[in-house]
Amino acid sequence: MGFTVPPVVQSTEAAKLVLTKTAGENISALKIVRLTASDNYVLADEVTYNEALAIGVALNAASTGQQVRALTLGILEDAFFTFPLNTLLYLGSNGTITDTVPATHRVRLGYSLGPGAIFVKIEEPIIL
Repeated sequence: MGFTVPPVVQSTEAAKLVLTKTAGENISALKIVRLTASDNYVLADEVTYNEALAIGVALNAASTGQQVRALTLGILEDAFFTFPLNTLLYLGSNGTITDTVPATHRVRLGYSLGPGAIFVKIEEPIIL
């Protein structure tokens, strides 16, 4: 009886998890969003625990009622990102991505892959 090892599948692209929902307010691309009880995306914010329950990064801009695609896990490339390599990233006010640790609720969003790219892996808010 022989045992055959299956071939290793190699990929040059990392897996991404993207969820599409309706915008509950106007949302700009590359802003951090959270879900409401109505299953809509709104901007996340570090001010209160519930507002800091971030789920993803908006991949497109949308007005209220339009569809928003949000990256919840994976690599996001955009020239907007100018953070140095391996810099930890956090949720700031009004859905911004920042490398400054917030004063009220710390939500780690992931880290920088160098200028032009970040790795998104959102963690639970920590009350400071």
